[in-house]
Amino acid sequence: MLITAALEIFIVVVQYLVQGRIGRLSGVEFQWSIKNNACRVGEYDGDQLTEDSSRLQMVSAKQQRIRVKMAGSDFGDAAPKVWHKTRLRVPLYEVDLGHAVYHGNYFHLLELAREGFLRDLGYPYRRFMDQRLHLTVVEASCSYRRSLHYDDLIEVHTGVLWWRRRSMAFAQAIYRDEGEQGPALCTRATLNMVCVRFTGQATTLPAEFVALLKEWGKDKE
Repeated sequence: MLITAALEIFIVVVQYLVQGRIGRLSGVEFQWSIKNNACRVGEYDGDQLTEDSSRLQMVSAKQQRIRVKMAGSDFGDAAPKVWHKTRLRVPLYEVDLGHAVYHGNYFHLLELAREGFLRDLGYPYRRFMDQRLHLTVVEASCSYRRSLHYDDLIEVHTGVLWWRRRSMAFAQAIYRDEGEQGPALCTRATLNMVCVRFTGQATTLPAEFVALLKEWGKDKE
């Protein structure tokens, strides 16, 4: 009798989940819908998740909506005012067996764009290496909105969020050229970096590099 009742409750819960109804977890309700068997999070518009192939909406126990944000996705008030733009085509070697760019390989594209930024800044990365210095990534955050594929024409935007004596942060975004529909945001990332010697010891950013950063921002505004 007890087993039968438990089984009936389990079936009802499964039906609710499949139909995109509400499930409860620790006093917080998650509401979602699944379409075409897709389990990915809905498109991210900078402020909230919108319903596309799926939707994730977070509601408190008091039915008050909580705005959901992805780490590193929203640059917020600290967003760079000036962006450097690098146009690339996605090479074949970055694509996996699923015919899309492997998630870890997006960082290769981001690095190419940062090198382009430094080169146009007038301080190519070779200048760091000639001084036996590196900009080492100590923290990275990346959000994926749309997948990239072989031969996609993309534009990577690179900006500087902040810099201090020994560290700095880059904000980057990848857009795909979709013709008449315009550019589509595919990926956003932030990377915190520390200037280190080849020995691994943290050191100050080169004074000339910092001066160029200041001038570059003024010239482009």
